[in-house]
Amino acid sequence: MTEARFRAFAGHPAPEQSGTHSGGVSAFATMTQPFLNRPMAIWTAGSVAYREYCVSLMIAIETAQRLLPPALRSRLQPLLKKLKEAATDAGETAMAQRRAASAFIIRIVSAAIAFVSQILLARVMGEFEYGIFAFVWVLVILAGNLSCLGFHTSVIRFLHQHKAAGDIAAIRGLNLTSRLVALASSTTIAGLGLVFLHVFGDRIEPYYLIPVSIAFFTMPMIALGDVLDGTARSNNWTVMALSPTYLIRPTLILLFMIAAILIGAEHTAVTAMQAALAATYVTTLTQLFRVIRRLARHYGAGARRFEIASWFRFSLVWFLIDGIGFLLTNADVIFVGLYLPPQEVAVYYAAAKTIVLVQFVYFSIKAVAARASRS
Repeated sequence: MTEARFRAFAGHPAPEQSGTHSGGVSAFATMTQPFLNRPMAIWTAGSVAYREYCVSLMIAIETAQRLLPPALRSRLQPLLKKLKEAATDAGETAMAQRRAASAFIIRIVSAAIAFVSQILLARVMGEFEYGIFAFVWVLVILAGNLSCLGFHTSVIRFLHQHKAAGDIAAIRGLNLTSRLVALASSTTIAGLGLVFLHVFGDRIEPYYLIPVSIAFFTMPMIALGDVLDGTARSNNWTVMALSPTYLIRPTLILLFMIAAILIGAEHTAVTAMQAALAATYVTTLTQLFRVIRRLARHYGAGARRFEIASWFRFSLVWFLIDGIGFLLTNADVIFVGLYLPPQEVAVYYAAAKTIVLVQFVYFSIKAVAARASRS
């Protein structure tokens, strides 16, 4: 991208077209001049959208510097300087910091969405129905994650290994294999689960039968979404990796639930699971389309090479590691759901999710304390 394009994007034409006298550029051009004059190698490090994002971020920072009162500006000057450096630096450290910041912001917004949605869903459905939905939703998320068989994590390791070796055919094969394994495994487990419900359904509380049945149809998209998250993270596409699971899907669940109620659906866990089913399919299929397109741009179309045995050996190790960790994270809700009535599950689940918000406060205090100890 040329400097003229950056000036046009910033809203100011090149000096020879502006009509201003020599050295008499406008205040806005002067404001953006420092980052427009940076070496162009910095701006060619990413995509056009990313470079333009950096420009707009620099404009915002420089504008903030000029609009702030002098006393406040002097106090914030060190922070603004670091923000400018982080926004324009093409080094690996700066790029990793930007990705980490994006991930942290997504998680914060996700926690807020989850907190608001659980309040609204509990209000709409009541304790009993919300408890059913919470228990079944945790089960399907857990089962979908485990049915990836570790490929959602191993894809990160193997993609970098094959990329370092220049083996693009193996990368194409890995991306296809991870998706097919997740779909085949999750579909098999879901089918066995439906058979189990048909045979032993009389031993299960009747209010769980339909929500769990819907959950089994949701499971393949949960597993595929987890693998797509890993594929995107392995390519450092942080927003594409995290936003579908943490932002888009929970928002769509809430919106679809509200829409269903507005058109006359019952305020039950069945309706909530139907909303979750629709939201999961929309989110995952959209993410699949975007990831496939972006992979095609990066690695092109061509032959695929498969190292099934090697990929499976490593993936199953991560299946055990991640599986145990994920079980520990969700085991409390599962055990509460197995031994207590749904209304008590609802209270416990809401309390557990509220604690997650408190963890962000702890993280912020810890970060500030670490920063103060270094100064």
